[in-house]
Amino acid sequence: MGGHLYTGYHKSGNEIVVDLPDFGTCHALSEPINSVVIVSETANLDTYTGAFAYGGLRQTDVTPPQPSFRVTPLTG
Repeated sequence: MGGHLYTGYHKSGNEIVVDLPDFGTCHALSEPINSVVIVSETANLDTYTGAFAYGGLRQTDVTPPQPSFRVTPLTG
């Protein structure tokens, strides 16, 4: 289980490992991310430049590049 952000598309570029229990803290990134992988039964990854939320089991590219994120509890 875990969350990973990548600066490139399709899990390429620099990898950022996300601390999933760190709910609510907004993290500004030094380099925007372009892809997200999350495997969690309890957490969402919200990425910003718009309102995108990814939770559960998800692997996706994001457009436009996202400069920040936060972890929120998975609901529903």
